[in-house]
Parts: sequence; C-alpha cells; structure tokens
Amino acid sequence: NGLVFTGAALVARFGLRLRDRLAVGFAAFLVGWVYIVVGLEVLGLFHQIRLGPALGLAVCGFLLGTVCWLCGRKRVGCVERTENLDVGALHAPYESNGGIGPLVVRISWWLAVTLAAWASTDMLITGLCSPVQPVSDAPIYHLYFAVRWWQSGTLEIVPTPFGESAAPYFPANGDVWFTWLVLPWSSEIVVKVGQWPFLILGMVAVYALARELNVQPAIATFPAALWGTGSLPLVNSSFADVDLIMAAWCLIAVWFLVRYRREARASDLVCSALAMGAVLGTKYIAIPFLFWLVVAAAVLIWRNAARWRHFVILAAGVLLPSAYWYGRNLLLTGNPLYPLHVQVLGQTILTGWYTRETMLTSHYHIPVFPLGHGLRVLVQILFRLCDPILLPLWIGGGVAAIVVAVRRRWLPAALVGLAGLHVFCYWFVNPYQTQERFLLTATGLLAVPVVLVLERWKFFCLPLASLIAWHLVVDQFDLRVST
Repeated sequence: NGLVFTGAALVARFGLRLRDRLAVGFAAFLVGWVYIVVGLEVLGLFHQIRLGPALGLAVCGFLLGTVCWLCGRKRVGCVERTENLDVGALHAPYESNGGIGPLVVRISWWLAVTLAAWASTDMLITGLCSPVQPVSDAPIYHLYFAVRWWQSGTLEIVPTPFGESAAPYFPANGDVWFTWLVLPWSSEIVVKVGQWPFLILGMVAVYALARELNVQPAIATFPAALWGTGSLPLVNSSFADVDLIMAAWCLIAVWFLVRYRREARASDLVCSALAMGAVLGTKYIAIPFLFWLVVAAAVLIWRNAARWRHFVILAAGVLLPSAYWYGRNLLLTGNPLYPLHVQVLGQTILTGWYTRETMLTSHYHIPVFPLGHGLRVLVQILFRLCDPILLPLWIGGGVAAIVVAVRRRWLPAALVGLAGLHVFCYWFVNPYQTQERFLLTATGLLAVPVVLVLERWKFFCLPLASLIAWHLVVDQFDLRVST
C-alpha cells in the first residue's frame, strides 16, 4: 500500500499537476485505489493474483509515480514560479478567516473532533477484534469472493447457492479491494475493516465540500463530524460491505466536479470521472444515482471550449474502473447488466432472469403506493437515518441552503437538490427501499449546508457538538418502519 499510494501521490502532484493538499490527497487515494483494482483485474486474467505479482504491481506503481516526478518536477516548479502560486489566493474558498475563531468555536471544534476520532477508532477496534457480523453482506459474498479469488488467483465467477444468487455477476470493485487486503496477510483480519478508511475519506470529502462555501476551516469540520458520527456510517465502517466505499467516491466525485466548474481544469475532470467510475464498478444501484452527476458533468463540459477532448476524458475516466465487470457480463451472457432484465415501454432491451416482478416480491422491497403510506414510511426511514436528536441541524442546513440560493449562491442549493434526487431514486427507482445504507451519499451532501447556519451564528457550534455527543451515547428513539 505504501508503494502504491506514494506513487499515486506523485502522479497526482506531478502528472495531474494538482496543487492544493486536499486535491492531491484525494487524487492520490483515488488513483492508487483504481490502480489496485485495474491491476488485479489484469493479473486475474493470467491467474496471477498472488503475493509476488501483487508486490511487483506495487513496485510498478511506485516507479510510475517516480517517472511522473522526474518528468514533471521542473515543469511544475516553473509554473509555480511563473504564476507566483499561492494556494490561498488561487483557491478562493480556502481563504483564511483568522484561525479557529472565538472561544466557543474552539471548544466546540475540539469536542466534535474528539468525538469523531473516538467513535471511528472504537469502530475500527471493534471490527478488528470481533467476528464477521452476519447482519451484513460480508459473509454472504463480499468476503467469500475475496478469499476465493485469492485462493484461485483469478476473478472467477463464484457460485453462491447459499445466498444472493445474482451476486456473482455484480460489479465488484470493492471485493477486489478486499482481495488486495487479503494478499499480504493470508487472512481476513484486515479485510473485516476494509471499509473503515472510507469513513475517514468520506468525512474529509464532506469537509472539503463545506470549505467550498468559503467558511472557516474549523466551521467546516462540524458537518464532517455530523456525518461521520452518524449511526449508519459508523456501523458500516466495521463491515466488509461496499456501501461506504460507494458513498465516499460519490462525495469525492462531486467535490472534483465543483472544482471543475470553477477552474475548468482537465485534471479535476479526470479525478471526478475516475471517482464516478469507481462507484459504477462497485454496485449496480449506483447507475440511477450517478446519472444526475454525469448529466451535470456533461452540461459543464459543453460550456468548455475544449468540450470534445473533455468528453473523451469523462468517458475514459468512468470506463477505466468499471468496464471490466460490464464487459465480462456482456461476453458471457450478452447482457452487461446481467442478471437484470431491462424493458423500456414494454420492449425487452436486455434479457435476464432478475425481472421487476422478482425484485418487487423481495422482502427488502417496500411498496411506494398508495403514495400517502409510502411517503410516511420514507419519512420514518429518513428520521431514523438522521436521528431525531439531530434533526434540527439537518433541517436548518436545508433551509439555509434555500435562503442563500435566493442570494445567488448556487452551490448549497445544488448539493441539497442532488441529495433530493438521490432520495428520489432511492425510493422510486431502487426496488430495495429497506436498505437505507444506499442513502449514505445523500446524508453526506445534506450535512454540508449546516455550515451556513454555523458561520452565521457561531454560538450554535457548541449545541451541535453537544448533540453529537448525546447522539453517540444515548439510544435513538424507536422509529420502526411499518410496511
């Protein structure tokens, strides 16, 4: 991992020529992760998913980064001297506003950061020291696939007669990541918490989005703590599922797309597209969620003078981390979305045995009609997801986003709108409405506008931190969903 991600950091800094620390950090983790996934896909074609070839893959990644450093250091240095680069001046949303600020903000900041660090560390230790939890998909196929691929040396189709029979055909970037974690240890000990780094990555992504609203760094920490200490992100961080992976990459894709809108840099588009592709190669359910993000990217690209080159970048970036799974299904079955059966206006487009009727009879499905009953259940799910204790914070952020939209500050309202579209797809397009883990991205987006309230009334920082503490130590209200 050290070799891969060090090489990826050099690629991000000197290959993509990203300059500020957050962008380099996100790009390093993203490029390194995609390199691991694609690298193991290639090794799997030759039945070489073994420790030795994997170490060679890591060395090649480091050497690639070294080449980027050798070729790009003079050019990057020249550009920085020519432009008299000052990250604070170049990147308007990162202007300093005088440090942490008043005493109440300082105390609240320390409390929120301490709570987030304690909660996330507790889940890491719990995941490492506990057996695999049967309440997740990990023992059904995520961990099983990782171990089987490690044993066979290839990304074979693994039958699952004991569980989800469609799982062998699902996109499985997350499971390839778990396979990578198995290799050096020949054990599942680290794989059990393979999602935990994405809890931290997701919190930093929420922080980065909040900084785009031109708020103090300390203030931007609070929405990150609000999201990261939520019950669902915390619990998922100790499972070998892939929903937290999907959410983190979605949030990072949004952040790089926001940067692309502001600066129209191809490097930001590359990273946003790679993050979208990482999501698309992780779960089928990402398709309706990513649709809106791809549309937004296409609109922004169309306004760019180099639109055709940027469209190619978008397509290549999305396909690189995801094409393997859809291409494999296409070659094996003739249906890239197999086993999904796809019809449009009554006409069969793609043939599979996972029909709409099959999914609607699942015990994971909640009927959305009659509409009144369906919306009542949705509200219950959202309440439980956000925790009623913290509900005033979420509502306050949403209202603040609408208020500033009237003043032509587009980003907060856009984030809330994107979260709303995510919820819409979750309820009306996704057939498994009981799986609220699919809403992790939406809650991350909705957490960001909370900074607008805190920036305007800083004394609310202490109640927010106190509510987070209460949320972590007090049982939630009983909000069982009646279906």
